[in-house]
Amino acid sequence: MKFKPVLSIVALACSLAVLCSPVRAQENWARFRGDNGTGVSESKGIPTTFSPGDFRWNIELPGLGHGSPIVWGNKLFVTSATEAENLEGGTQRFLFCFNAETGEQIWSTLVGFNSSHKHKKNSFASSTPTTDGHQVYVAFADEQTLTLSAYSMDGELNWRRGLGPFTSQHGLGVSPIVFDEMVILAKDMMGPSSIMAFDTKTGETIWSTLRKIRETSYATPMILNRPGQEPQLICVSGASGVSGLNPYTGATIWQTGEFPMRTVASPIYG
Repeated sequence: MKFKPVLSIVALACSLAVLCSPVRAQENWARFRGDNGTGVSESKGIPTTFSPGDFRWNIELPGLGHGSPIVWGNKLFVTSATEAENLEGGTQRFLFCFNAETGEQIWSTLVGFNSSHKHKKNSFASSTPTTDGHQVYVAFADEQTLTLSAYSMDGELNWRRGLGPFTSQHGLGVSPIVFDEMVILAKDMMGPSSIMAFDTKTGETIWSTLRKIRETSYATPMILNRPGQEPQLICVSGASGVSGLNPYTGATIWQTGEFPMRTVASPIYG
């Protein structure tokens, strides 16, 4: 019997009441680990323990997804992926939009990919989408191609970029980020690697910086902002260690040198 995993997404009533309140719109959770990847929210009243009776809503999604949900206003976006029986050797990758307060599905998209190698505990939807409130950006990959797509908040595909093959030990894990009308994606993998920035409106490449090649990195970059100093794009990989790049040009400012093993954890600043 073929195992068909099911992803379940739940929402806690008190959490959503805080995050989705119109008077707290600045509390949008717009990328992997929230504001600049810190994993920190100023919202109050989020429970540390809960039981099924605390759910405002509970929805089962097809397949499996290890990416995090993101929230902008009253819209919640999340990905999942499933083996597609009607595509020989293929998989289906989904992006869903729900009403964050009620759980009602607003729209969804479906894209077909080839089935490729991944860790048995990984999913084909482990990259977290990101949004700037105008579009939602999502990355999917198989061994033949890594794609970055931009959807309107109403689910229309505005642009999609094919970024060449993606070879890794365990599949895709890195997530895109948005900075100053650019969407930035790291492609540190077992092959020609780079970090790329694209125009959020058109998808055109603004810059692309080559990276040293070793194992795949699963670390999502962050922006370092310090008073009186220019912003830096902080990236992590086994081959380059920690590095600071100019987020407007991709030029490397500094780097520590390589780490002994691949990177999984994403950087934060404190």
